[in-house]
Amino acid sequence: DLAGVVREVYESAICMGAQAMQALGVPDAEIEEVERQYRLNDDQRMAVQIEHGTLISAKDLMYRPGRRMNLASRGDGEQ
Repeated sequence: DLAGVVREVYESAICMGAQAMQALGVPDAEIEEVERQYRLNDDQRMAVQIEHGTLISAKDLMYRPGRRMNLASRGDGEQ
């Protein structure tokens, strides 16, 4: 069931993630918060990598197994 086509890897990944969360019944406000936090984190990661000239310089900002996104909607506090 194809709902649409989104081109460009970064935006399409964010769009598909939002669609998956919506299909799982995640409230719209939480989906928006996750997207906002993801984009903010990605901007910070990219800035550190550019400043230091290496991908590994921002490894603490990369999402990986065991790293949980802090969300105010879950009571994790503002990020």
